[in-house]
Amino acid sequence: MDPAIKNQKWKIKAIADHIHLSKKTIPFFALTETHLKSRHFDAEVNINGYNIFRADRIKRHQGGSALYVNKSLAVTKSLSHSNSFCETAGIFIQPLNLVVFSVYRPPAATQAYFEESISMMQDFINQLDSPEVLVLGDFNFPFVSWEPIIAVNQDKRSVTTSDQNSEKALITFMEEHFLQQFVTEPTRKDLNILDLVFSNNSHAIHSINVVKTEISDHDFVYTLL
Repeated sequence: MDPAIKNQKWKIKAIADHIHLSKKTIPFFALTETHLKSRHFDAEVNINGYNIFRADRIKRHQGGSALYVNKSLAVTKSLSHSNSFCETAGIFIQPLNLVVFSVYRPPAATQAYFEESISMMQDFINQLDSPEVLVLGDFNFPFVSWEPIIAVNQDKRSVTTSDQNSEKALITFMEEHFLQQFVTEPTRKDLNILDLVFSNNSHAIHSINVVKTEISDHDFVYTLL
């Protein structure tokens, strides 16, 4: 068996057990760094009761993004995009008029690669009639302060121009779609806020809870909608 899929199947089983033990129905959840390739079948990472929508990394190793959506929700449109650096999986749930994206931006992604991912999300949203937008994922912007205002930390010596421009592109995207970022505590090793939750409906996000897990060096980010 492919070592990557063997490792991911162990993690998927742990996540599935967690999902099915939840007292509340989880409508959807996002995973990043899935490490899946086109040769891997959905059945290999199946979670009972959920449909998977994947954006697999092409050419390069690791990476990848995915959305698992409860089968009770009808997905009427989807997006899968990879430029071999950034991956974006997206869905539109028409009865809720809701768009959900799962994004993975690795630390090595240049401004051009990230802006291409933003452009794909922009085009997807533009095809719809003023949907509610929810963006989830690992953006790897440790130098950004998200509270009380969005700003690059004062020490810019270790931040490349490309990263600073990528941050500006994200802020522009946020402003265009009235998005607010809701995660305010570290999501990796008590150091950095890397995993983010954006929404253009502030009333839709009731709470954010960051929980440690043994299956990843990133924490689980629970969003109560």
